[in-house]
Amino acid sequence: MDILIKGSESQLSSLSQTDTTGLGQKIRSGTLWSFIGNALLQFLSLSTTVVLARLLSPQDFGVVAIAMTVWGIIQLFGSMGIGAKLIQQPDDVSRYASAAFWLNITIALCLSILTVIVAPFVASFYKNNLVKPILMVMGLGFFLDSFGTVHSVLLVKELDFKKRTLVDIAINLVTRAITILMAFVGYGVWSLVIPQILSSPIRVFALWKICPWRPNLEFNFLYWKRIFNFGKYILGTDLLRYINLNGDYTIVGRFLGPLELGLYTFAYKLAMFPLENIVGVVYKVSFPAFSMLQNDLNRLREAFLKMTRLLSLISFPLFIGLMAMANELIPAVFGEKWNRSIVPLQIIIGFAMINSFVSPCGQIVLTLERPEIEFKFNLIQAPLLLGGIFIGVKYGIIGVAVAMSLVIGIMALVFLKLSINLIGLGIKDILNAFFPALSSSLIMLIPVLLIRYLLLYFGCRGYQVLLICIPFCGFMYLLALLTFFKNNFQMIWNMFMDISGHCIISLKRVYVHNP
Repeated sequence: MDILIKGSESQLSSLSQTDTTGLGQKIRSGTLWSFIGNALLQFLSLSTTVVLARLLSPQDFGVVAIAMTVWGIIQLFGSMGIGAKLIQQPDDVSRYASAAFWLNITIALCLSILTVIVAPFVASFYKNNLVKPILMVMGLGFFLDSFGTVHSVLLVKELDFKKRTLVDIAINLVTRAITILMAFVGYGVWSLVIPQILSSPIRVFALWKICPWRPNLEFNFLYWKRIFNFGKYILGTDLLRYINLNGDYTIVGRFLGPLELGLYTFAYKLAMFPLENIVGVVYKVSFPAFSMLQNDLNRLREAFLKMTRLLSLISFPLFIGLMAMANELIPAVFGEKWNRSIVPLQIIIGFAMINSFVSPCGQIVLTLERPEIEFKFNLIQAPLLLGGIFIGVKYGIIGVAVAMSLVIGIMALVFLKLSINLIGLGIKDILNAFFPALSSSLIMLIPVLLIRYLLLYFGCRGYQVLLICIPFCGFMYLLALLTFFKNNFQMIWNMFMDISGHCIISLKRVYVHNP
């Protein structure tokens, strides 16, 4: 028996139907709200990182990175492709959602217990006693979060990113304020852990409040089996992908220690900032959107190419600008104690640029129900990557950055080719899609480097160089687009106007309700 509060099954039926008339508007609105929310969240994240980088030591970040490396593997078993199956499921959504809810909680409880068991062994392996209690606290937070996971997935399936965005912003404001306060009064490494746990019950309460769906008491083991059958390749892919993307953390933490790991993770996360916070936004929207187009190959191709073009237009200038200004940015904003992360940062940016337009390919293989392709691909990539990192670690964090970037960058291009073949696209189509962004970014780079050289020559300090060069980067990039690629400039302009319009409308609504 299905139980739905505030309505009947019809309230959720829209989750399992492809409304082709309103699909474009849903995708547009979902993407815009994701960008708005992500921009605010990442402003909070970056601001918090700047403050914490000055209050805490690289070793504090390194200890948390060690715990997160292990916890990330355990956490992957908590998904089992549950969310992906629910998003992809075209019918009988309510029953699948209830089955997924109880399955998710059961797995989360088992994994939390497992975390308590393995934590002492992990601490012994890394020779750091702090790792044990950190992992245990993370396990508790994961169990609490599991009560809201299905509600969050249902909002994604409906492309209702507005509600999720508002919840995320509110919770992040509270969480980051507590984080900074704890770091300021001297809680050290725990200021990076405790606030995340405190936010879990608040997040669950908010998700239950904004999503009307409620689980029934039927476990429905048949659906559990179907979810497992769909999710086994996704789980395998996620595990292999995690090894591919975090094998460097494990090896650096084990052989070079928390200090070097702290410097390396700082460089990695900063290099990934545009990828995670631009591509990541579109990535969240792309799977439910692609799933609605799974039976219309022409529209799926069109949507994928448009997404690739948009991603490159936004991310490429950020990557190239970050690479060019890293020598001034790191000491001026984060402090000179992070200077040794500059070269690894510049190296990792190269592979991050490639991933910016390859990442959505994973959504293509899921949409077409071919998860085994990504699984087999990652199965081949994992030993190549780990072998490269073991060689690179002999040369410190720079060697690791080079090895990781080369292997993942080359293999990402191979996966791109495999994925786009499924929808009848070729490499030339992809090159045409990101050529305007790459060309305009390189055009931007030449005068910016010249201005930077002149400013440094005449004795300007790092923050002065940043204040002049950052807006100049943006101006030159937009000028290059307007001069040589007017259609692409118009795409950026239209997106900016759409975001501005959404913000103005939202502010007006707030004012009307709270004059």
